[in-house]
Amino acid sequence: MKEKLCGSIIRYKWVWIFTLSILIVCIPMYFDANLMEVYALLNWKNPENAHWWSWFTYTFAHSIYFAEPGEEHWFIFVHMGTNLSILYLFGVPIEKKLGTGQMLLLSLVAYIVATTFFAIDRQVVFFYQVSSVVGASGIMYAYIPLGAYLRMKKVKESGVSLWKHPWTWVMVFGFLYYYIFISVISGPWTAVAHVLATIVGAIYALAMRKRLREQMRVGSQWYFLLLVIPVFLLGLLLAYKLGMIPIYMKWI
Repeated sequence: MKEKLCGSIIRYKWVWIFTLSILIVCIPMYFDANLMEVYALLNWKNPENAHWWSWFTYTFAHSIYFAEPGEEHWFIFVHMGTNLSILYLFGVPIEKKLGTGQMLLLSLVAYIVATTFFAIDRQVVFFYQVSSVVGASGIMYAYIPLGAYLRMKKVKESGVSLWKHPWTWVMVFGFLYYYIFISVISGPWTAVAHVLATIVGAIYALAMRKRLREQMRVGSQWYFLLLVIPVFLLGLLLAYKLGMIPIYMKWI
């Protein structure tokens, strides 16, 4: 059991670190919604303002959905749970098959595309609103195409009929939830971001066709340096509690 657990941690470095980073941000945010202004591209009084680091840390924050920090904000767990379900349902098989390096590459490309989209949105006021940017959807939805392919490939190799295997139905209902239910409650602007991330993931999946025939290789241990991310997030939380958060950056 111990060897299996250690093997899983070594194999899924990015999955665990991404999960840890999200929990570090979201659990304190549930108890203090003002932390939304620390981590996300959102300011309750002026949405055009944002901290300089928020263009990175917004991927670990998750919106509470409501308009003011004093209101009920249980929705953070729905938002966070949705993204984490994508990470485990579709991200795990990617890191298992291709390794942490390729998983990071996909995440980085998806992040660049999503952040560019959000930056343009903030400049031209896309869909007639100055939007907030909260959540990891711009990265997570990029995992779906390749992750779904790897899941289906494993189902076929098991010899069980595709439509009789439970994984098939988990993914079918997952697609309905991610692309229909979530799009309806989050609005057209977020739906566009989800589709854009999915397109990025589909292009990556096509580019990785040859690599998928190879056996997975466990990457170098230097990937544990990614722990600097949750450490940085904890540092921001401590700075906020000590009243040391710097001024906002103004985006016109």
